[in-house]
Amino acid sequence: MNKVKLFISIIAVVFMISSCTKSGFPEINNLELGLENSKTAYLGQDFHFEAEIVAEKYIQKIEIEIHDEQLDAGQTNPAWEYTNVIIYSDNLKNVLLHEHIDVPSNVATGEYHIHISVTDKEGNQTEKEVHIDVVK
Repeated sequence: MNKVKLFISIIAVVFMISSCTKSGFPEINNLELGLENSKTAYLGQDFHFEAEIVAEKYIQKIEIEIHDEQLDAGQTNPAWEYTNVIIYSDNLKNVLLHEHIDVPSNVATGEYHIHISVTDKEGNQTEKEVHIDVVK
């Protein structure tokens, strides 16, 4: 009987410790890029961007940056560059970020990077980098 009580006590302590342990860093979850998460952007159309953001210590800002990585050969059009910084003054711990980003019709096609950065109000930061293709 004492072994059972000891086992239950150990399990309870482990559960309490693990439930209190958090990374302390914001999370970027369920990232969806492009129609049906295709990770494809089309010239002259809008590009679907969605992510669930969670920050135990309140979201301060979210930054989205898009820049070229490897453009198609023989491009004469300029590379696409996009930056959007969203500042949060409210004490929000989670946000469903949903954006439709206009893709110019005159930019170079090829592989681009999207960088998503979330900073909480204590300065903790999480970043994700994803490749997308810009096509005609």
